[in-house]
Amino acid sequence: MAMFNNHILPAFGKLRTRTITTAQIQRAVNKWFKLAPVSGFKRWYNYTASVFDYAILHNYITGENPAKRITLPKKPVVVDQEENFYDQQQIAIFFSHIDPEKELEKFTLFRLLCFSGIRRGECLALQWQDVSFKNQTLTINRTLTQGIRGSQIIQPPKTAAGYRTISLDDKTMNYLKQWRTQQKRQYMKLGFNTMDRKQLIFANRKNKFKSLNTPAKWQNKIIKDFHLKKITVHGWRHTSCSLLFAINTPVKEVQKRLGHSDVQTTLNIYAHVTKEQDSETADRLGKAFDF
Repeated sequence: MAMFNNHILPAFGKLRTRTITTAQIQRAVNKWFKLAPVSGFKRWYNYTASVFDYAILHNYITGENPAKRITLPKKPVVVDQEENFYDQQQIAIFFSHIDPEKELEKFTLFRLLCFSGIRRGECLALQWQDVSFKNQTLTINRTLTQGIRGSQIIQPPKTAAGYRTISLDDKTMNYLKQWRTQQKRQYMKLGFNTMDRKQLIFANRKNKFKSLNTPAKWQNKIIKDFHLKKITVHGWRHTSCSLLFAINTPVKEVQKRLGHSDVQTTLNIYAHVTKEQDSETADRLGKAFDF
């Protein structure tokens, strides 16, 4: 596995597990943070911690996990950095570069991310049984994540708040219906019967889980080809949240829809305001207090 060969083994491969100290792990994590401060270093740390958990479980070492005693570095907050979300105009521009007739699956996937606010792993783990066309709802009860040695595994949500049923708008439901019909035809040609209720909504050509990197590859190509503002796939959650706040959705409803375990997470991370909203707020304020 690349992350072990490139990062974890060079740091600890020549050491005996029982002799590795918290200080050594801290130095390694600090170094990884400099290499990949956004998310990569956390993955490398989590796998390292899992190795020690495994060693303790099987009595290869005793005592407390030394990796659990380190302090994870944090990237300084840059106030003027570009927001990781699209405003309404940018959303329209992004979707204008995906043809829903020729690229219906891609269009539907990003439409779902944008208007539901679900996570990438939750989206790629969806089955058709999770969609109620009658009630226009989507149920989230599992997520696709990366396991040991690069394998992709299904796990339950991390918190109780992750289990949720959210409503979907008419247009998103219509695109899902269209994709359901098209998927049946396409995968029948590949030799797969997709009528099972546990059929994945977004599958690869072998009717297995898509790679967790697929949405980012699709998105980055669109951004590069058409010179759009760069956001991450996770940025669609920010985008969805911004849209919800733009239509004055109560904070508790936003929290529930996004699956946050506490409202402070919603307020701290997702309460972004676009420049247009900020300008409108200033105009309303000026008109309300005419003095």
